[in-house]
Amino acid sequence: MSKHWNRPYLSGVLCLALVGTCLTGEARTKKTSAKSSSSSSSKKKTVGELLSQANDVSRGSSMQLSKSSISIPNSNLGFKREVPNYDLAAVKPPPSSAIMQRPDSTKEQREYEKVLDQQIREMYKLTQKFKSSPNRGELWLRLAEVYVEKAGVVDARRQDEYDANLRAFQSGQTKAKPKLDISEARDYNKRAVQLYEWFQRDFPRDPKLAQALFFLGYNYFELGEVKKGAQYYSQLTKEFPNSQFVGEAHFALGEYYFENEKWADAYKDYS
Repeated sequence: MSKHWNRPYLSGVLCLALVGTCLTGEARTKKTSAKSSSSSSSKKKTVGELLSQANDVSRGSSMQLSKSSISIPNSNLGFKREVPNYDLAAVKPPPSSAIMQRPDSTKEQREYEKVLDQQIREMYKLTQKFKSSPNRGELWLRLAEVYVEKAGVVDARRQDEYDANLRAFQSGQTKAKPKLDISEARDYNKRAVQLYEWFQRDFPRDPKLAQALFFLGYNYFELGEVKKGAQYYSQLTKEFPNSQFVGEAHFALGEYYFENEKWADAYKDYS
């Protein structure tokens, strides 16, 4: 399986499906904030852990994403202030893959992707319904979080398929050398980027801007635009030095500088 030096390994993802929802605002035990001191031996957090961390700094809204029960962040959803007219079609969910028809996928995998797809559809409807609401930024963040999670799941599935096909090719069972196609996963990363950039533009003083900057860096790294991703990580570390996302940002920057043989910069971010 090809390695991506930026990707936190996806672990514990399927446990979210077993509780029937992927990103909820259910009360969790708040983690004590501490200024991270990252080093080259630091353990990187999984995508699931980072998204859970993002959810922990939510404004306290409770958003149960199901067809039978949906609650909007508690706030005045008036339309007093004129807002930019964004093209929400740009973040419309891409066509879902046919995982439900794949016999080699496990029951848990099928169920989890089914849950994710449902959450994406319902959240996208909310972004359309409240596109002019002063709380639209919260909805954008929630939809972006689900897109990031979906991208990771699709990417892992495509990697597994590629590995299986490569083994078959190497053993002589098939004649065509397989190619790794992760374009489906990247479609979700692109949509997440659009949502986070809208949030940055419309809510530059929002407390959750640090979260948006971190995931802009993460998603641009996933898209292969590492220089742009590094700029967002750097902005995060400079403007929000006490954010709980700073430790992971420094680690990603350290690896970025290391790959580009900028040893002094890499040492600074690893330290």
